[in-house]
Amino acid sequence: MADKKKPYHVQVAERLIEQLEKGTAPWQKPWEPGDPNSMLPWNPITGKRYKGVNVIHLMAQGYSDPRWMTYKQAQSVGAYVRRGEKGTRIQYWKFTETRPVLDENGKPVLDENGKPVKEEVKLERPRVFYATVFNAQQIEGLPPLERKKKEIQWDPIERAERILQASEAKIYHGEIDRAFYRPSTDSIHLPAKDQFPTAAGYYATALHELGHWTGHPSRLNRDLNHPFGSPEYAKEELRAEIASMILGDELGIGYDPGQHAAYVKSWIEVLKNDPLEIFRAAAAAEKIQGYILDLEKEQKKETTFHQDQTVQRDQAVRVVGSEGDAYRLQVPDEIRNLTPGERIGCYVTDGKTLGYAPVRTDGQGNFFIKKEEIQWNRNPNIRLSYHNENGQKYLKMDGEMKGKAYIDKPKPLHELTWEMELKKERFQQKQQEITMERGLER
Repeated sequence: MADKKKPYHVQVAERLIEQLEKGTAPWQKPWEPGDPNSMLPWNPITGKRYKGVNVIHLMAQGYSDPRWMTYKQAQSVGAYVRRGEKGTRIQYWKFTETRPVLDENGKPVLDENGKPVKEEVKLERPRVFYATVFNAQQIEGLPPLERKKKEIQWDPIERAERILQASEAKIYHGEIDRAFYRPSTDSIHLPAKDQFPTAAGYYATALHELGHWTGHPSRLNRDLNHPFGSPEYAKEELRAEIASMILGDELGIGYDPGQHAAYVKSWIEVLKNDPLEIFRAAAAAEKIQGYILDLEKEQKKETTFHQDQTVQRDQAVRVVGSEGDAYRLQVPDEIRNLTPGERIGCYVTDGKTLGYAPVRTDGQGNFFIKKEEIQWNRNPNIRLSYHNENGQKYLKMDGEMKGKAYIDKPKPLHELTWEMELKKERFQQKQQEITMERGLER
């Protein structure tokens, strides 16, 4: 009875603290790679996954079946909750509501079919609602759980790699048995791939660090500048850990919390001091997961857009950062596998003039161009201008050399896809020296 008198957030936090102390909190349990979307709680009636703190709270109940529903939803499919079973309370928020559109006289506006026109209105004060749900193991009359295999368009490992590529994050390999994101350089540092026992383990770790990467001021803008051992550091780790768990299920690459056991004591302290922190952490984790998956969606959109525009695209060479006197590059395997003596270069532009720079390597798998080696073409007969036609942004080159460079993303350093048009005589000799052309905007 005492629990019912406690606020909902306190009940949730206290249960998690107890499980953290035992090592059984939802994000402390590993699971092996498998079918995507098979571990997290979901509602078989609506077909939707539970989100936010509800994910954590429902997983904390200890059931092995991920299906949850209300009493009435169970009845709607001819099933029933067993007598004496206790439901689990969940919380959800309503931020908008549907209202009829009114005319100047306060009367409902009707559409061509005579039905009221409605609109979605943002509430000034969001409303909180509670519902009681039951696990499938508490319900009689439901069919056995079938982990239906979705039609997978991409292998989970390939999909994880696509997400990393789409992020354009600066990722370095070579650390000894540690992985981290460094806010000061906005870079991810990982051990060499062959240090990981499985590919799934590598990508699970990389995506965990990508979760931290989303906190940069230019992205989701979380406060990351706190030392190890501080409450704020523990809070950020909690967000990334929950996001990793959700992503692991979404992609089917599994989840291994083992290397983050050092934060348990801090997490317990944080939740004891502020029970609402688990709600904030879970909400932030959903934003992290959404941001990372949106990277993949954006890449698919761009690919589809360029295919529709019949633009011939080669493998990407991208500037992924500036350090000292050089720009670091992300390059495809075709360049990594060049034999000694073969050379590759890329075009650059400062928005006014066109330049060319040879691509160099440090022999450790890192590629770059030196700023001092950029050869700027000061030919006044070659003019560059920016254009935006129906949302399609491109850099246009006119004069003795014609072409268009399609701007993929509005970032300080753009990847540009060149579609050249004739009149290349003046650059013919230089183009014979390279195997790929890219425009890189600074």
